[in-house]
Amino acid sequence: MQKSKILAKKLKRQILLINNSIENYFNKIKSFKSNLKKTKFDTNSRLFYGLGALLILTLAYFLMPTLYDKNVLETKIKNQILERYGIEINFNDEIKYGFFPKPNFYSKNLSIIEKNKDIAKVGNFKIFISINRLFEMNYLLIKDVKFIKADFNININDIDFFKKLLFINPNDYNLSILKSSIFFNNADDEILFINKVDSIELTYDEKNLQNILSFKNEIFNIPFKLKIRNKPIEQKFTSTFNSRKIRLNIENEFDYKEKIKKGLISILLINKDTKLNYQFTNKSLIFKSLNDKNKFDGYLDFKPFYLSANFNFENMTLKNLLKNDSIIVDLFKSEILNNKNLNINTNFKIKNINDINEFNQLDLNLSLSDGNISPSDSSVMWKDDLKIELDESYLIYDKNDIYLVSKIIINLKDAMDFFSFFQVPRKNRKAIKKIEFDLNYNISNSQLNFDNIIIDDKENSNLNNFVNNYNSFKKKNFNKVRFRNFINNLFESYDG
Repeated sequence: MQKSKILAKKLKRQILLINNSIENYFNKIKSFKSNLKKTKFDTNSRLFYGLGALLILTLAYFLMPTLYDKNVLETKIKNQILERYGIEINFNDEIKYGFFPKPNFYSKNLSIIEKNKDIAKVGNFKIFISINRLFEMNYLLIKDVKFIKADFNININDIDFFKKLLFINPNDYNLSILKSSIFFNNADDEILFINKVDSIELTYDEKNLQNILSFKNEIFNIPFKLKIRNKPIEQKFTSTFNSRKIRLNIENEFDYKEKIKKGLISILLINKDTKLNYQFTNKSLIFKSLNDKNKFDGYLDFKPFYLSANFNFENMTLKNLLKNDSIIVDLFKSEILNNKNLNINTNFKIKNINDINEFNQLDLNLSLSDGNISPSDSSVMWKDDLKIELDESYLIYDKNDIYLVSKIIINLKDAMDFFSFFQVPRKNRKAIKKIEFDLNYNISNSQLNFDNIIIDDKENSNLNNFVNNYNSFKKKNFNKVRFRNFINNLFESYDG
């Protein structure tokens, strides 16, 4: 009973405390309202009129640019951008003024001109201006410049537009190209590829005395970041390239003070590091690797475009090179390789293939001429017993699929080891030295068609019937099991 009374007293005390707190809160609100009424401005006071006048004068000052002569304003903006950045622009729409978040002029449908031709149409153009002396247009000073939603149509001769930005005089302001696209064309104005621009930023590093051009872009569905620095005192470019998607990092240092320019590139691709020395003139480029294991060398002529190169690797992973999201597939889909002005001869020698069992010593010759891509004269070893050669071969892109069309020649040093690996029954094992056939391989979905099989320089009617039957049925994607079954059925049909 005594405990119940004590508990009731405590509860009553808590309720009174809460009630007093609520009452004090509303009393404070009432007091605040009362004081606010007492402190109303006296409309006859000097302070009231002084603050009002200051507000009006401030707004009038920031709105002064709305009174500028638009024709004179256009000329001043064009001249300052040309003088500072070497960029010639042309207004196709009227200039408008805004002062939020800070004073700026903006316009639409702007043109960028390079070497007397339009190279870009800019959807939105904005420049920020200094707030000093807005009352007189003669003191107008542009600060940061933004080109937004610009479409650049350029070719190899227009690259100077970006190059010269690295040589502008030092200043405290930034130039930006945002949410734009760069359409790179060939000499016939056909689009070779599109570079999607998230941002291109030009800044000046006052501490290190260098202009910096930073790219955050995407090409062939490969996002990448590129940063180029110009060090005018040392007469050097340094650059860093990074793409997480393809696990590629490139660092480059380039000396441009001599007539023959020299540089050093460090390439990190999927944790493999390669360093290249290179030098070039206006007509050509020569490069050579410094590595003992992975050795590269070659040369490139610019006009007409011709590349000859050799690449030697100790080890390489090949399985993912032709997946639908790989850069090689994206290159095919872009059809940039169909350009008849490109001529390329490259040789890849790979000693060990890490991810394809039993295959080694890949000798891949890739040539590009008149828009035709050919891996003819390439070969690969299966163990040490079997050599597969490609003859009269072409890579063809058609309707989003990539095909290898080739004559295949297989030379067997030890056919019995081959038969044993594929578990061919002993009764079907023959002493075979050479197999030839025509191949149509859809790389995109791993489907094969064979034709014209010849074994040891002789045709076989049973083999041709087997192949015709195989080609007539709808096939599933090839894998190890299906390929082993195919080999077994093939030699079961061979009665040589």
